[in-house]
Amino acid sequence: MDENDKSLKELFAGLADESVPFNFEVKIQKKIEERLIKKRESNELFHQISFAVIIAVIMSAVLYYLNYKYFGLQISSLKFLLADSINFTGKIKSMFSNSFSLTWLIIGLNVVLLIFAERFISEKLSRKEKE
Repeated sequence: MDENDKSLKELFAGLADESVPFNFEVKIQKKIEERLIKKRESNELFHQISFAVIIAVIMSAVLYYLNYKYFGLQISSLKFLLADSINFTGKIKSMFSNSFSLTWLIIGLNVVLLIFAERFISEKLSRKEKE
């Protein structure tokens, strides 16, 4: 509870029971608890969003480093996808047969597997916390 909630509680605790309507104190306490729950949920949401952003930045930096150090892939090598052509299936076929795109597909699949592993582990941990 913050200071305002504590001061309200002290004020209502000091009043005589006869002067306070029936269930008034209970209603106020319930509203205070609901407010605390909402505050905790919003703090938890903020922490989750900030954690996801930090992880995304770290993963992007790692992928950039891997590309710079080991793969050396250039975006300009994929410009054949932007060319105006009616043959869409030819574009798709050339995209998957290119050695550069195969490397990017492997990197993408690894990222997807890591995301699924993270979700699976976080659900397991949350189940253990609930128990």
